[in-house]
Amino acid sequence: MHRRRILMTLTAALTATALASCTIGDAEDTASTASPVTGVQTGAASPTDTLPDPTTAQLKDSEDRSGTADTTTGDLTALAGRTIYIDPGHAGTAPPADLTAIDGRGGTKACNTSGTASDAGWPEHTFTWEISQQLKTILEEAGATVLLTRADDVNRADCIDERAYKENASAADAVVSLHADGSGTGNTGFHISAIADPLPDNLPTESADLATSVRDAMVAAGLPTSNYLGTDGLYPRSDLTGLNLSSKPKILIEFGNMRDLSDLAQLESADGRKVRAQAVAQGLADFLS
Repeated sequence: MHRRRILMTLTAALTATALASCTIGDAEDTASTASPVTGVQTGAASPTDTLPDPTTAQLKDSEDRSGTADTTTGDLTALAGRTIYIDPGHAGTAPPADLTAIDGRGGTKACNTSGTASDAGWPEHTFTWEISQQLKTILEEAGATVLLTRADDVNRADCIDERAYKENASAADAVVSLHADGSGTGNTGFHISAIADPLPDNLPTESADLATSVRDAMVAAGLPTSNYLGTDGLYPRSDLTGLNLSSKPKILIEFGNMRDLSDLAQLESADGRKVRAQAVAQGLADFLS
């Protein structure tokens, strides 16, 4: 099995994470708006606000961040016969606010939420569902078996701890949780989290290797790493239930910032999502080769 391990340094405090990043199981459905680069909270944006018209410069920036829409998928033969568990983050319908899940470190948090949204109201849970279906198709065409933590983008889904338990009980060779961020305008790019401060049942080395492989494949596809969280696209975390409870090689990908117009244009685009799905599939194949 291919193993490329990188020392992943936690470079931002968990407080900044809570303000700037989509977190699995947060009680709020939308993340707070943060100022560019610093991640300092400047107030929450309403998902019903009208999206301003993009300027020419913003549209050009979006094109620069798109990757290559017609990228040919590389060698995915290592995926044949493998099982991949995909977790499309959040759910179409959020559960009651008082329903909780264990967080894996002695506390509890919300069972699940519908996630963040663009300023115009396009929800994260729909983005994660759409890209999960594209990734599923690519993986299955390469001969992999694909499992999903939810069946649609309409109904409630399992709480975040139940998702982890089902992943652990499966024959999955790797688990990828798909998300998008809700930060401030000017905060752009993707970042990938693997477990930090690992617990006894975690697989920290394998998870770090998986994060590095997927990061490398996304960079090779022309996708920019985050300019506001983590280092070179890697941002290990210890506050995510899905990572805390995992006994599999597992990562969580924040594909971009839904509150930034340049990132949003790519997340809303079927071609933009396809480039990202292809890169994740390539990273999984590289990890498993």
